[in-house]
Amino acid sequence: MSEVKQPSPPEHKPQQPETPVCPYCQRHFRTLDDLTFHIVTRHTQTGKSPGLAQTGSGSKSKG
Repeated sequence: MSEVKQPSPPEHKPQQPETPVCPYCQRHFRTLDDLTFHIVTRHTQTGKSPGLAQTGSGSKSKG
């Protein structure tokens, strides 16, 4: 069996067009660039590495 890469994850809803949604705060954005910038500025501690946000550093704790 050969690997078939699906362009969209199974969670993607067919009703909406491809609207980037922040996985952290569920906020919708017009473009993927806006979403990336939002994640980098709002949800990463370093602000340099999107996707490499380290969790469990101690600043945030699940209350």
